[in-house]
Amino acid sequence: MRAHPPTRRAGLVAAVAVTAVLGPLVPAAAGPLPAAINLCRATSSDLDLNGDGYDDAVVGDPYATVAGAREAGAVVVLYGDADRRIGEGRRLVLTQASVPGSNVEAGDRFGWSVALDDATGDGCADLLVGSPGEDWRGDVDAGIVHLISFTPDGSGGPGAAHGDLLDQARLGGSVEAGDQLGWAVAIGDTGPGSEEATVAVGAPGEDLGNAADAGVVHAAFAAEFGVVQPNQWRQGGGLPGVPEDGDRFGSSLVVAPLWVSDGTDTAIEPTVVAGAPGDRVPGAGATAADGAGSVTTWDLVTSFRQQVTQESPGVPGRAEAGDAFGGSLAFGKTGMDEQGPRDVVVGVPGEDLGRIRDAGSVTLFGDHPGDGLRAEQAFDQGSATFAGSPEEGDRFGAAVALRPRGSALALVVSAPWEDVGSVADAGLVQVASVSRDGRDVVGVRAYSENSSGTPGAVTRGSRFGLALAAMSGTAESVVAVSSPHQGAGSVFVVDSDDGTRSWVPGRGGVPASSGRFGWSLGGLQTQR
Repeated sequence: MRAHPPTRRAGLVAAVAVTAVLGPLVPAAAGPLPAAINLCRATSSDLDLNGDGYDDAVVGDPYATVAGAREAGAVVVLYGDADRRIGEGRRLVLTQASVPGSNVEAGDRFGWSVALDDATGDGCADLLVGSPGEDWRGDVDAGIVHLISFTPDGSGGPGAAHGDLLDQARLGGSVEAGDQLGWAVAIGDTGPGSEEATVAVGAPGEDLGNAADAGVVHAAFAAEFGVVQPNQWRQGGGLPGVPEDGDRFGSSLVVAPLWVSDGTDTAIEPTVVAGAPGDRVPGAGATAADGAGSVTTWDLVTSFRQQVTQESPGVPGRAEAGDAFGGSLAFGKTGMDEQGPRDVVVGVPGEDLGRIRDAGSVTLFGDHPGDGLRAEQAFDQGSATFAGSPEEGDRFGAAVALRPRGSALALVVSAPWEDVGSVADAGLVQVASVSRDGRDVVGVRAYSENSSGTPGAVTRGSRFGLALAAMSGTAESVVAVSSPHQGAGSVFVVDSDDGTRSWVPGRGGVPASSGRFGWSLGGLQTQR
């Protein structure tokens, strides 16, 4: 595997850093912080924010009212503790009052998207938070993103929060109304020990020429001193495809260690995977193309580029109007081998199955040296061993996740608009063990809010499974399932031994004053 070129670190410009612990902001101390860095490097988890060696989780609540401002938004950090379960320690609430550069305002929707991984290379996780509703410099819904790091103090407490505010000007573009920067966010590297990561931020509301809501993705390297070499990526501008009305490129994002090739060298690099669920797909027919959807992959080092649709060779199905291929994305890797098998799952929540509209499906892709993503198999609720049957409006695949399970993968798929019995739009989540070649599915388990251990009960419009995250820590791997429309929201957690627990507003230290707790989840997440 090729090492990162040293030019990435050359000429780094230090970002302005500030310190906050849910209070007034003061300038951060200049210079290195060796004790803090040593604390971080002692941990072996990309889910550890504060360097105490325990695994943390993050839950977004963009509809939370803060200081009287409706839908200003909040993020709840759930720290780990000595029982070594993810997110079962103390809690910390972040709002825009506690991170640098912006103010609490109605409609900002801070926490609409969240991503958790080591962006700065210090060994501790960092937090990327999107606020796509932010009115910035007079531009309504331009959107901003916060990259937040925590300086460990050795006590196991949260430490100091250092923030870097990123707008489109900082990320290689221009601030414009309606761009919705931060609709989706992602962080990824090549694995433990990486000193640099790639951060990606979607702005699916970006207009390109006469193409309204064509969408762009901003991607940059992140290292110890901040975000460097930012660039704006779009279809037709260095990437396959053509920007068109309603593509909404960047609506879903993953940054994953995938195989790339520049013609002379093949290596694993942090690779951006971006969905454009509204994309018009050539070959789908004049009346069947709009909203068929596409997925594009690229990295920031090589010239490797790939776009896949349901018209691509070997991909099951056909591109049809409203399929929304790429509406959700997730990455998973099996085994400890750096060059071991890796997969990407693509949600197609608008897929029609026969005459059943918007029943939904998912497609599993394997990643192959020299070839990139290659389709293995597609699944829907009519596939063998999956629970239930395809029904109109289920939107199976609206959220997806992948979690390693021995020599197989646990494929997690939600159908948030599934009717459970006579209860409309209650939601259903299925966890299936998929063989390495993607051909065999065994051990499917289905969960609804009637399942044992869930914090609520099946309720009309709960949309159980609206967000999913697979989180792999030092002592356990879990799947988190959100139900943000169930009361003030909740998150149901299933571990690899099928044990369950939940995170609920007003319980276990989670603030009771929530809006839609669980709208977004930190980890190897998917975005709506």
